[in-house]
Amino acid sequence: MVSSVSQLPPAEDITSHGNLVVNAFVFPNDGSEDEVGRLILNVKKHADSDKEPGCLQFTVARSYTTEGVTFAVWEIYTSHEAFLQHLQSEEFKTLRAVGDKLVKTPPDIKYFYETTDKSV
Repeated sequence: MVSSVSQLPPAEDITSHGNLVVNAFVFPNDGSEDEVGRLILNVKKHADSDKEPGCLQFTVARSYTTEGVTFAVWEIYTSHEAFLQHLQSEEFKTLRAVGDKLVKTPPDIKYFYETTDKSV
């Protein structure tokens, strides 16, 4: 379900530019919207806990359009390592394993650097 982290900026760039911001759009199959939503919210619950201290924010939104439901996820991590730790959580692994069967296409994932005074 999750695209490769090969698009992920190098760890040293994250440190020098600011926090890592991840934006993902997930497109569930018709009829699987609630199940995908529950899986994503399970990941959010873990990310928001003290089990992931490097996750500063994990926000989930759901849109309804004529093309169907889309989930948008915004995540902010303090470091490359914090994001990689997130990817190793059981909750994320479950989303990835089960989610492949529940989505129309692979998620659209983009990686950004948070803009700070030292990164402009």
